[in-house]
Amino acid sequence: MEAFKEINAVNGLVLGSDNGCQPTSQFFRDKCSTLNIEIRYTSYKHPKENGSIEGFFRTLKEEHLWLNNYKTIDNHNAGLNAFKEFYNLERMHSSLDYKSPYEFKNEYFTNLKLDNQ
Repeated sequence: MEAFKEINAVNGLVLGSDNGCQPTSQFFRDKCSTLNIEIRYTSYKHPKENGSIEGFFRTLKEEHLWLNNYKTIDNHNAGLNAFKEFYNLERMHSSLDYKSPYEFKNEYFTNLKLDNQ
């Protein structure tokens, strides 16, 4: 894969993954090893372990990737960065009481400080 040529080694990165055919392939495992990426697989027959990340990727695909047809890797990366900003700063999440992750985090730490005073 050409995309792997553009990526530099990342020390300390841990990739959580299911046990599908792509992340368990020898090619993928070799590339992760070359890049110093540790892979941690979920347990077999425990789909709930990976539920939150599966939900995120569904949202990413449905709300962004399937709606855009990028012609270059630079446009793709810019689009992903814009979606990440939207997802974290603006998009309301039902699991966070209809707040954005940014809002929820700020509220949580503000309340934590008030509780410790």
